[in-house]
Amino acid sequence: MTLKVVEKGRISTTIHLAEIGDVELSSLKSPNTNAVTKQKHLALLHGKYWIGCDCNNKDTPYLTIRKSINSYHLVNLNGHGRHLKTCSLSTENIKSNEKPVEYEIIDNYISLEHTPSSNNHLISSDECTIFPLLLKILCKAGFDSISSKHNYNSNVLSLLDMGIEGVSFNSKPLPEIFNLGYGHFNKHKQSILDGIHKELLICDVMDEYVDDGKSLLFKKHYTKKFFTSFRFYKSFTQIDLVSNSKTSMCKGPYFVLSNLKDISSDKGKTFIAPSFVAVIPVSSKSQWCVVNNDHERQVVEQLLKSLAWYHDKTEYDCIITKPFYPVQTSIGLCHPDFIVGDAPVKQVIEVMGDNTRRYEAQKLASHIVMSSIGEVSVYDPFNKSKSQQNEHCFNISKMAITKSKFKKEK
Repeated sequence: MTLKVVEKGRISTTIHLAEIGDVELSSLKSPNTNAVTKQKHLALLHGKYWIGCDCNNKDTPYLTIRKSINSYHLVNLNGHGRHLKTCSLSTENIKSNEKPVEYEIIDNYISLEHTPSSNNHLISSDECTIFPLLLKILCKAGFDSISSKHNYNSNVLSLLDMGIEGVSFNSKPLPEIFNLGYGHFNKHKQSILDGIHKELLICDVMDEYVDDGKSLLFKKHYTKKFFTSFRFYKSFTQIDLVSNSKTSMCKGPYFVLSNLKDISSDKGKTFIAPSFVAVIPVSSKSQWCVVNNDHERQVVEQLLKSLAWYHDKTEYDCIITKPFYPVQTSIGLCHPDFIVGDAPVKQVIEVMGDNTRRYEAQKLASHIVMSSIGEVSVYDPFNKSKSQQNEHCFNISKMAITKSKFKKEK
């Protein structure tokens, strides 16, 4: 007997897919299966199907496929059967056998699958998590730019004026269902209970979170003593902590987006709670550009200082962007960390997120493609003291703006 495929939520009928045969399905149980091959199979099943395991015919366990930033994972469904302890797909064995995906990615922070379409602004929560929606509204609001003109209040206005306009979620225009702040959660919950809405979106910028294993408790500080908090429970909320780097999740702030709707628990009870939440680190309360690690936050800070210096001395304002999506160049696709200046004179700043040989080789290959945008400067924070990091970072940031200014004047 082999693994079987069923539609999500419909376990009574087995489905046979032409793209994946019985042998390919069985290979998902083997920890020795090539990671790239396994990822291709999981990508075909993601969002539409569940997998039934053959280890326990008396109580067949089912698994779903969830997606992180750029890879797919099998996750056991609570309340849908139980694996035998020896099964390779039991939760314990999945974790112990999981291997990193061995395939080349040019800046693997944001999947190419999330590249926005100019003609399609419709997103369904049944097809994916709400991470693509979060990324889309941040980009539409203009938070891919770094500017001293940004502040918390202006960011909120940009989000409401530009970020959510023209975007629909589950056939509902965002302006009708979009809400700011988890402090009004009970009010939003009541509007669903009263039948005013079937589903709502809530977002906020939170300062920190605590993971106790069963839930994530987020806090937003207003003063040293006053804060609001909100807890997401892992048992019924799919939580996407969107980051490649552990360092970026060590401290906030984070942009948090979740949908609120009727959901069912493992015990069959229905209640109002977030079914999806996407959490992504941003640079600061005033700069809502997405960062991949704390070193990128450091570059943003130094770029702002350099911008302020130039504006004060020469009234020169420089355009700085932190692309949310990969950039198409004349020689290929790449994803620069920062682009300083505007056409035709641009400088690229790249931040090293690791110091392994494999990572450095991968980055070097992407830098070749980025050189078609402009001169590439690399900020390498490793093997440096804090003061050396700050000096190196400031020099690179200031030099990039300086080169952009003088080359433009020529």
